[in-house]
Amino acid sequence: MDIQVLKIRGEEYVFLPRRDFNKLVKPSPRNEREWYGLDEICEELGVSDRDVEFTVSQVADILAKKPLEIHRLIKAKTLKAQKQAGRYVINKQELKKYRNGIE
Repeated sequence: MDIQVLKIRGEEYVFLPRRDFNKLVKPSPRNEREWYGLDEICEELGVSDRDVEFTVSQVADILAKKPLEIHRLIKAKTLKAQKQAGRYVINKQELKKYRNGIE
């Protein structure tokens, strides 16, 4: 099973492919797409960008970079991050700002 774990408002949530999501949450499929996008899920749940947090590894995957490169961006203050329990987390709002600045 493919899953994606994200932190929203400090709580961890697991996002699943449609086939697994429908088994757990809805008795019938909502539509034919394979995955629900994070923006759609956040909108549906009423979650703002500032409440969604990504790990360095997740940001590296999103930006198609290596985790070491993400750490360098954080150290250079090009990408804002907060340290929680000894690990950096980047909220979705800051990631959007970074992406808009480089695109």
